[in-house]
Amino acid sequence: MPMTRRELLLGAAFAAAGGLPAGAAGQPLAIGALFPFSGSLSLLGDESFRGLDLAVDERNAAGGLLGRPITLVRGDASEGRMATAEATRLVDQAKVACVFGAYAAPVAIAGSAVTELAGVPYFELDALADAVTERGLKLTFRSGPPASAVGRLSADTVNDLLMPLWGLRRAKLKLMLLHEDGPTGNAVSDAQERRCKERALPVAERISYPATSIDLAEIAQRLRGAHADVVLHTGHVVDVVAFHRALKQRGWRPRMVIGAGGGYSLNDTAQALGEEFDGVMNVDVTQYRVSNIVAPGAAKVAEAYQRKYGAPPRSGHSLVCFAGARLFFDTVARAGTFERDKLRAAVLATDAPEGSLVGGFGAKFDQKGQNARAVPFLTQWQKGDLVTIGPRDAAVADVVPMLGG
Repeated sequence: MPMTRRELLLGAAFAAAGGLPAGAAGQPLAIGALFPFSGSLSLLGDESFRGLDLAVDERNAAGGLLGRPITLVRGDASEGRMATAEATRLVDQAKVACVFGAYAAPVAIAGSAVTELAGVPYFELDALADAVTERGLKLTFRSGPPASAVGRLSADTVNDLLMPLWGLRRAKLKLMLLHEDGPTGNAVSDAQERRCKERALPVAERISYPATSIDLAEIAQRLRGAHADVVLHTGHVVDVVAFHRALKQRGWRPRMVIGAGGGYSLNDTAQALGEEFDGVMNVDVTQYRVSNIVAPGAAKVAEAYQRKYGAPPRSGHSLVCFAGARLFFDTVARAGTFERDKLRAAVLATDAPEGSLVGGFGAKFDQKGQNARAVPFLTQWQKGDLVTIGPRDAAVADVVPMLGG
């Protein structure tokens, strides 16, 4: 398929990213990057940061932002208290013009509270919890989808895809909700529960566990005893691995596990679990194996990632963070300033059609600062590769209806 003009421009910008043009010769513009760079969330925190980093390369190659080269100032935080301290440092000491983050919802929630009080814009790229944009803040904006959208698609997948494939009636369905008890886990599971009620899907049980838990043996046995058909699981990398290992130890699996979020999209998770992960579905941000019609330029971002980091992307979180950062850089350029009212007006005036961004969605922000055109996708691990299987126009593979094929 011939490359589009957008792809050609993207490739040219990346090719030029090795140096700054003359137009970007002003004083560097400091921008905060608040992510979990250490701890159990560091793999996806760093993967998300890399998407922002690639967007900075592209912007600097094109002349910088507001006539100045961008320099990223890192803030390392894996939970709320660390985020408060690091966001304060970024604002008060590093004097950043804005802060990008954060993958982890507790980091996004705490960090944006600090930036709001300081009058500094906060741009969230991929944290899911609805609370990020539900607190009445005027300078916090999220480009990616919220947990409520992830929860709805999870339940719809059971109702509209799996049950017809299995020929299973509602009365026979044994559906279980499983989640870590942090902001993201609760938000996704709340949305799943609401959507199941709307679709008349019976939920046999909802089980939560501490976000720091790595022993899910008892829960696995509980699910086995209930003869669960489907488990909708929201967890981080460590507990996702622990859960599937616990299932293996019991020699039992449900018909399907549908994950929610980064723990289920990371290559490291699939490598740790091997064949046991084959067939697992995930509802999450856009992954790299997606139709070029829906996510134009995703392959070019993957190529730029490979060149810069010497390895393939570990998750689609870098793709979505690249798309969101590019979107916000364009918005700041249109506003011509980081001044509160002008920047907010520019964000709310953004109107990018659905499917027009490299991340696979469009952009139209509501008064809360949420991108109403950001959507999650349905993916599945097939022979060690995470492929998009829904919606149909985004799919690059057919659905496998059972774990293990």
